[in-house]
Amino acid sequence: MNVYLRKLFPHDLTHEVSIRENIITDFFKGKKEGITFYKEGDVNRLEYPIKFFKSKDSRFSNNIKHMYMDDNVHEGDILVIREIGDDMYSLSIAKTGTQMHEKIKDFFDGKKRHLIIDESFIYLNIV
Repeated sequence: MNVYLRKLFPHDLTHEVSIRENIITDFFKGKKEGITFYKEGDVNRLEYPIKFFKSKDSRFSNNIKHMYMDDNVHEGDILVIREIGDDMYSLSIAKTGTQMHEKIKDFFDGKKRHLIIDESFIYLNIV
């Protein structure tokens, strides 16, 4: 199964989080609303309805920021989004300096911030 990785840039901490149209098409199957996110590890399993809208470019609704802002995220951390069911996704954060972040950070050279990758690569050999 694939995972969508999204590296955080400074504006992702202060403004809306952009997303590329091909990610919506390829990873989210073209759906722009009716999607539910769960924060990985949340024992209460709160639901966060997510939709995408278009300004100059496509963007996540603000609920995505509500999910990660309490986790003391920083520029360079990476959002890890996994499909867990029909129109349901989990969100976790690969924080700078963690084993997961070290494994995937080199995919994001320069201004690259979006990647779809097979999840077996990410979780293989991470203990």
